[in-house]
Amino acid sequence: MIFALLMTPLLVGLGVWQLNRGDEKKALIKQQAEGRQEQHIELTDLNTVDWHDSAAAEQWNYKNVDTRGRFDRKVYLLLDNRTRNGHVGYEVINLFRTDNGQAVWVNRGWVKAPLYRDQWPDIEPVLGDVEITGSVYYKNTQAFTLADNPTTLQWPKRIQALDMTGLMAELKQDIYPFTLRLIDDEQPGALKTGWRVSIMSSDKHFGYAVQWFSLAFVLVVMTAIAIKKNNTTEVEKTHDS
Repeated sequence: MIFALLMTPLLVGLGVWQLNRGDEKKALIKQQAEGRQEQHIELTDLNTVDWHDSAAAEQWNYKNVDTRGRFDRKVYLLLDNRTRNGHVGYEVINLFRTDNGQAVWVNRGWVKAPLYRDQWPDIEPVLGDVEITGSVYYKNTQAFTLADNPTTLQWPKRIQALDMTGLMAELKQDIYPFTLRLIDDEQPGALKTGWRVSIMSSDKHFGYAVQWFSLAFVLVVMTAIAIKKNNTTEVEKTHDS
């Protein structure tokens, strides 16, 4: 009975948590779909957004943005441990300098990692001025931490996560606090795009919630049966004595 009193709230809590995660994932998928369908905006339209207000900033997630400029041939990041179809690789995040002097990190897509860790993938530079379209990818909790030589000015850098503030300080210039993900493989400089919101769908979260609730229900029923059986045994012993 003590075990049931401890475990039942825990199982129910896990079920509620999975329901909430499912709702969040469903909302993200809807937001991504709506962003693709809406009219494109210019990068300069985002200059007035208060990026310190996370709720307001996240409303711009997955919006399609057009801009013109040039990719920096040297300054790019390799976001580590990105897998595609069972293969380990990197996402290539290249600094993009716009015609009006602003800068934004552009995620060009995925590349397969070389066989050995000390080898670097061969990334083809994008030459000249280009027009690109990307979708805003903003996460208030993202932190770009550098895996290799974080205090040097050597490029490229292999990173585990993004620390926008640290990168701006290192480059000594203002950069938009989000990345632009190229919308398809036809964009200038695109590698393998095909972005997904998450590996796990909302349906899987709801399925896990059902499992947790089912375990809680089974535990309550088995505990009730055990208590009833124990009481019956005690009554029988009393009658026998």
